[in-house]
Amino acid sequence: MNTTKWRELAEGLSGLRVNYRVKFVDTDEPLILQNIWHVTGDWLDSSCGPFTAVSIEWLEINPVQEVYRGALVAPAQLDHREAVERALRAIQVPYRPEGGYIRVVGHVRQTGPAHPSTETWSALAPDC
Repeated sequence: MNTTKWRELAEGLSGLRVNYRVKFVDTDEPLILQNIWHVTGDWLDSSCGPFTAVSIEWLEINPVQEVYRGALVAPAQLDHREAVERALRAIQVPYRPEGGYIRVVGHVRQTGPAHPSTETWSALAPDC
């Protein structure tokens, strides 16, 4: 996927409170991010710091936002799936459901998939 589409994706999802899991082409493990936004040119920024859009192998979007309601009450869950899919369709970004998440692929590995969505990561804290 090109830099323009990654910028449009970041801008299109900026109003939604969703978490992301991103796998970069030069790393073995994905990172969990709270935010992604466009900075300038080829650069995006995140809760873990800036990175270039072309370095993204894939990005998973967790469309379910957990809202803290107190220590003795389970968090409320707000499902933003329809809004996320509507935003992706509006900017014509190809995506596919992957477990309970939405995956956008930036680069396809010739060696096969890396780290498919098999574990639950919505309750995990961001990696940075």
